[in-house]
Amino acid sequence: MENVRKKLPITLSMGVVASSPKYSEIQIFKLVDEAVHKAKNRGKNQIVVVN
Repeated sequence: MENVRKKLPITLSMGVVASSPKYSEIQIFKLVDEAVHKAKNRGKNQIVVVN
């Protein structure tokens, strides 16, 4: 069998939150989830930062 190399396209949408003691773990997860959805809605290879 011949060794065949294929390119594997990879994209990344990311949500980032600057953590703070004023936020509970649940609030941080909700903020991250919201940021990820915003990034996905903006298209491929997007990063949304919430602080």
